[in-house]
Amino acid sequence: MISNNLSAVEVAGLLQSIVFVLFFIFFILVSFYAITSRKEFINQMSQLPLEDGTVTEKKENLKS
Repeated sequence: MISNNLSAVEVAGLLQSIVFVLFFIFFILVSFYAITSRKEFINQMSQLPLEDGTVTEKKENLKS
């Protein structure tokens, strides 16, 4: 029954348009959030998975 309703060209075209508009709105919102975020916040969030609370020395050359 659902496949019969979705097979109509008008319904399929309407659903495709709705999905496209929702994706476009989501993309615009994420882009706006990324552009307006503070650089310090982005740097802090990018380091979180690597920090475990211990201080280690930074090695200059890893190919020893």
